[in-house]
Amino acid sequence: MSENCVRFVNGDFWMLDSGGTFEIRHDYSDKVLKEYIGQLLLHMQDEVYECSRGGGQRNLDTEQFAELEIPLPPLEVQEEILLELRNLQSEIADANHLVVLAEEKIHGFVEGLWGE
Repeated sequence: MSENCVRFVNGDFWMLDSGGTFEIRHDYSDKVLKEYIGQLLLHMQDEVYECSRGGGQRNLDTEQFAELEIPLPPLEVQEEILLELRNLQSEIADANHLVVLAEEKIHGFVEGLWGE
């Protein structure tokens, strides 16, 4: 288990024996959105990692993990939270794209200094 232990994976993937996934139980499907829980866990990396135990190969202590408190507002509020998070993540992606473009410009400029 690493400090960045929570991840979103789209599509097919290989999971090692110490990995895990989650599903929302059917009797909670009208109370919680899976993406909402996933986003909260993603942003609770430190708390999730603190639920690990072991020396060389840390693993999740499921009893300690089960004690984590996750706020559970109504579905409409969960959807609003997810919409805001998506908007913020889109802003981050746009900003990262601008950083890449600026780095390419810097690289081109510096290459031009030595290439002449």
